Amino acid sequence: MLGEKLVFISQPMNGKSNDEIRAERNGFITNPEVAQKICAELDSSNFKVMDTTLDLEGTPNINNMGVLYLGESLKLLAKADIAVFMPGWERARGCVMEHHAVVLYDIPHLDF
Repeated sequence: MLGEKLVFISQPMNGKSNDEIRAERNGFITNPEVAQKICAELDSSNFKVMDTTLDLEGTPNINNMGVLYLGESLKLLAKADIAVFMPGWERARGCVMEHHAVVLYDIPHLDF
């Protein structure tokens, strides 16, 4: 779709299944107040939430799975028009690192 903006959602994921992560994200993004703030920040109502759930378990020769997941999420973040940080992000190491990246690289973002 022409002009569609990509939204990267940062949320605590540790210990949750992909289904739980997607359900939390969908509940969050369908909140009218959240959607309105995203639209206002993007100056567009035409956006798509990126699927950042990954299944990297079983990847050979990895000493730290958290760092692997972070690296893959940063690749996705590089494509985003905006990053949105769900409540609790400040207590999740990966989310904190993603937040540092958006601040350091001037990526538009919203913190909830």
